[in-house]
Order: sequence, then structure tokens, then C-alpha cells
Amino acid sequence: MSLSDGWQSVIRLDERSYQWSQDPVARLSDDFRQLCSEISGSPCLVFRADDCPDFVDSSLCELFSHWLTIDDVTSASFCRAVFLLDPSLESGTAENMSKDSFPGLRDRGTINVIRMATNGLQGLRSGPYFYQKASFHHVYRAFPDSQSAFFSAITQSPTSGQFIEHRPTDHIAVPSRLYSPPQTAKLPLSGLRFASKDVFDVAGLKTSAGSRSFFELSDPKPKSAFIVQKLTALGAVLVGKAKNTQFANGEDPQEWIDYRCPWNPRGDGYQNPDTSSSGSATAVSSYSCLDFAIGSDTCGSIACPAAAQGIFGLRLSTGALSHEGAFTVSKYLDTSGIFTRSIDILHLVTSKLLEGTSEYGRSPPLSEVAQTIPSRIVYPKLSLPHDNGETIESVDRFIKALESFCDTERTTLDIDDEWKKTDPQGLGLSIYSGLKMTTAHLHLAGFYDAIIPFQKAYRNIYQKNPYLDRVNTEKLKLARLVTIEDREKMVQQKAFFANFAYKQILQSGDGSGAAGSLGGIMVWPFNPQEPQYRDNCPPLTPHVNWRWDVDYTAPLTGLPQVIVPIGQFRYESRITGEPDFLPIAASIVGPPGEFT
Repeated sequence: MSLSDGWQSVIRLDERSYQWSQDPVARLSDDFRQLCSEISGSPCLVFRADDCPDFVDSSLCELFSHWLTIDDVTSASFCRAVFLLDPSLESGTAENMSKDSFPGLRDRGTINVIRMATNGLQGLRSGPYFYQKASFHHVYRAFPDSQSAFFSAITQSPTSGQFIEHRPTDHIAVPSRLYSPPQTAKLPLSGLRFASKDVFDVAGLKTSAGSRSFFELSDPKPKSAFIVQKLTALGAVLVGKAKNTQFANGEDPQEWIDYRCPWNPRGDGYQNPDTSSSGSATAVSSYSCLDFAIGSDTCGSIACPAAAQGIFGLRLSTGALSHEGAFTVSKYLDTSGIFTRSIDILHLVTSKLLEGTSEYGRSPPLSEVAQTIPSRIVYPKLSLPHDNGETIESVDRFIKALESFCDTERTTLDIDDEWKKTDPQGLGLSIYSGLKMTTAHLHLAGFYDAIIPFQKAYRNIYQKNPYLDRVNTEKLKLARLVTIEDREKMVQQKAFFANFAYKQILQSGDGSGAAGSLGGIMVWPFNPQEPQYRDNCPPLTPHVNWRWDVDYTAPLTGLPQVIVPIGQFRYESRITGEPDFLPIAASIVGPPGEFT
């Protein structure tokens, strides 16, 4: 659907841009239309008696001031016309009140105050609206997508609930938070706005998976992906689809072809936003109007962009949440994840999202999860893929804080030494040799399963091959070489490593390996202390990981992983010629349920 569909023209109020939906949320009865005709085409405020029972000027002004602090859509210009919905009035009655009876509102620019019965307006919530031809319309504040994070903007019909997509778009339109009911036990995420990576289906819309050909073949989806369904059922408000790489594979910015790479706001503004979920991460790191975003992770697509952009990122346990309705790169590795700027919102969203989902994986309902403080902190200092001064110092300070909070001391571990001691494979190999091919083959095998059926379906319809960019073309060449025996061997190796991680890293207490003894976490620095410029043109590679390192612990074990911004490092920008700063992040892996 084009951007103009479903929208009236942009209006400017208080140096802000607004739009309103053609679909009205409520209409006045014929009794009131003439009374309100002079304010048609105006922004307005609606006050309901259950929010302001006495309709006294001071109470109205106090409530309006509160709205200004909690809602980035409401502004002073909506004071021009004020509707007081009074259920005590006889049906069909209304009066045009003197603005001088409301000096506080008058001083804020109010010209008309209309008190009326609630005939047919019971569903109209207190808040800002656009009044046009006897109808109240939801207003949306238009925020520019200056970092090119979004594939499309999404609104929802206030009457039918249908999702409406606006693309192409240079902005997103967010509804007033006042349209959402208060947060309750049934609606704990009410009013929180989120973006979805465009690998998750949204009811009534097509999914691109970062590919123009895939979008061309796609039909509007009959229902949303499980994670989108659950978030919206909990009250969260979907405002857009975020961009991702073609088929959610790892790519550098210059390798994005079908859709252009988002812009990382950190440092000099020319840094790599990093991997396939970078649109979701960029939306969160750039726009305060957004509360969180969801992405998917195969081998770091939550962790990498979160670390690169200095925000929180949580990779859910593999199988903790149904992946139904999501484009899957690798059934062996994929899971969903969440980006936020706030640890409180991360906890709220994650805990509510995972409640009652044990049928989809091994994460039990929160009521059955022991909310315990970790009893062991593992620091794999001798296994780090990079060893930079400021980064190590920041992580050391972070671990000291964890030691104080958990009342325990870190255990410094050489993972390769532990692997050799236990020799899970019985081959006498180092972890670097024993698991060298595991991640790559699992990634390639899953990619083959995802792409071959798509190519066949596309050729059947269009009598030609769909476009694969250079990275995915190279990846598919390698994927065709992975045999059934390779798959079986890699699945077995993955199980070896998962069992090793549970026993040697997470286990604490009596050492029995029982669920109650899995009280350990592992902490390490995630991102290298060096700039990653978006204009770099690296040699062509399929972006698969022909090695083992500690950064692949979560994908290979299926354990949850959280990225925590803990500091920043100084660098000299080759773009600006001036000093600047980039984030430092810590990665934490722990048992399922640990990060709820």
C-alpha cells in the first residue's frame, strides 16, 4: 500500500508534523453536528469524565500537563478545541461553554469548549484528535526516518484492527500513547511501541525477508508471526517493519543491494550497523519514539548490532518461543531477540513474552523459574577473540560490579583447556579443531533448506531465477556441498558443545548437573575496539563462520545471550579527522530463564 493510502495530508503543529487516518474512530450524532461545525478541520482534545470527573479548569490543565510529559504526540496546538464528554448529561444534549470559564485552557490557546453527552462516543478515549466533518480521527506524529532504518511504516485501523502498510516511507507515524488503555495484568505492554524485522509475518501484509524477489512472490499473510501476535495481544503497538539484509544473512553495508543499509548513529555516523537485524537495532538506537524492536538471530544478528550501536540486545533461548511465521535462515540455529535502550523495558517485554510458552521449548513459565542470583561468574579471558586495553578494562569493571552484586568471585577459564580435559568428542582435538566446521555447516544446511524451495516457487511463477546478491550466491554454492552426513555430524557436535557448556560453564553448586545447579553465567567483551567503517569494501565472502570462538557460544548451545553496553572507547575518525567515541559492550550467556 502506498504512503498516501489511508492518510490525509501532513499538517504542521508546534513545529511538528502530523497525519491522521481517513478511518474515523468515532462520529458525532446528528444532534451535535451543527454545534461543532465551526471547528471542523481542527486539532482537538477530548476529556472523558472517568479521567477528569469534575471538569474543573485546574483539573483539566493538570491532566493536560501530565499528558505532555508522557505522550510525544500531544502538543499545545491540540488545545484549540476541547470536548468534555459527560455521561451525566441527558442523551442528545450539549452546550458550547465560554472559554473564560476555563482561564487555564484559554491561556493555552483554547477557543472552543464543548460539553456534550456521550452519545455513540463511548469508545473515544481521552487524548488528542483531529476533528473533521463531525468525525474524530486518530492523529499520528510523523517522525523522520533519518537513519533509513525502516522498510515500511505500519498503522492500525481503529475500527477494524487491520494493519495498514505505508511504503516507501521516509518517516514513521506513531499514535498517541493515550489511545492505549492503562497497563494491566492482561495488557502489561499496553502503549509500548515496537518495530519488527521484516522476516516476521504481519497479518494482511507481504514479507520481504530483505529480498525484492521474495517480496514479489509473497502473498499477504493470513496471520502474524507468533511473536508479533503475542506482543500485540499484550498491548504493544506495531509502528513499522525494519530493514534487514537479503534473507537475513550477514552482510557488510556495501553488500546490501535490494534495500539500502541503515545508518548507525554512533561515532562519526559512518560506522557499520552490523549484520542482518541492523534495521531493528538502528531504529532503537536512533529514535526515542520507539520503545523496543524485535529481530532474529542465527549467528549474532542480535548481539552484533546491539554491541555496535550501544543498546541492550537479548537473544532468546533457541526454542523458548515459537518461530512460526518467521523466515528461518537455519532451523538449527535461529531464534528471536529483542533490542531496547532500557534494561527495565527489556525485562518487562521478555518476561511477559515468555510467560506460558514452555510448550515451544525448554523455558518454563516465569512462575516456575527460580529467580536466583548467579552463583558462578565465568570469565574466558584466555579464549577471547580480541584483547583490547580499554575494552578489557571496561569489562573488568563490569565483572567486579557483578561479583559484588552476586557475592561471588569470577572463575577465569581457558575454554580450550577445559575442552581438552573432558574431550567430549573422544578425538583428542582442541575446541578450535573439533568445532571448526560446526557453525558454518549448520548455517549452510539451513540456508539451503530455506532458499531452494523459494527458487523453485519463483521459477514456476515467473519462468526465471530470483535475484540473489553476491553474498547469497556464494553462500548457496557452498550450501549445495553440505551432505546429509555433514548435517548429522554437525548436529552431534553441536550437542557435544551444548552438554560441555552446561557442565563446565553453567554448572555450580553440588556439580551434579541437575537443573537447580545451573547457576553460572559467562561474561566476556563482545565487540573489537576498532572502528568498522560502512564504506569498507571487503573481499567477497559467503559470511559463514569457519571457526569456533567464544562469540558463538549462544548459537551453538541454544542458550540465551544478553548484550550490555558498559562503556565507550576513543578513536580518531578517518571520516571527520576528529576524535570520537564508540560503544563497548559485554556479552553474558546463562541458563534458560536466567535473563527474565
